[in-house]
Amino acid sequence: MKVYILLDDGQDSAAQGREYPNLLAAGIPIGVEHVSGLLHDKFAVIDGELVITGSYNWTESANEANFENAVFIACPAIAQAYTDEFARIANGVLGLGWPIGEEIGRSTSTPCADCLARINGATRDEFEAVDGIGEALSESLVAAQPYAVSDCNRAGILAALEAVDGIGPVRAEAIVNWFCPGLE
Repeated sequence: MKVYILLDDGQDSAAQGREYPNLLAAGIPIGVEHVSGLLHDKFAVIDGELVITGSYNWTESANEANFENAVFIACPAIAQAYTDEFARIANGVLGLGWPIGEEIGRSTSTPCADCLARINGATRDEFEAVDGIGEALSESLVAAQPYAVSDCNRAGILAALEAVDGIGPVRAEAIVNWFCPGLE
């Protein structure tokens, strides 16, 4: 398994990032974003299946003094969405050129898993772009995230969406067609 780490500005100094020298010594690729406050994501993806996310800052203060939360999500589709976001930041924003997606995450991503990840990562504004979905329904859709299906297929995603009050089969179909054109 390969490990990649992104750190916020200042975490590459011995004073701020006490673990930075240890990570370097271990040969772990580390990217540092040098625009203070830009990198506010706090997550880890493990083996393309588990996501750890939340307010937790991964520091001694977070462990000992702060009110923090960490959420563990065991879902390959959600893990892939987080892997894609990590790759976007590392390679698209910071230009690191890491082989993320080749070594991290699952290579068994399916069109259904990709679709589910897009729906689970959709914002209120993105849901509102779908015909028939207004502000109230978009808020309900976001509140119901993440959607989980036992068998990843179109019918499973439709059923998960239809479970949200006010969506129904017509709106669920419109959502899947918007986010996942061509999903069978």
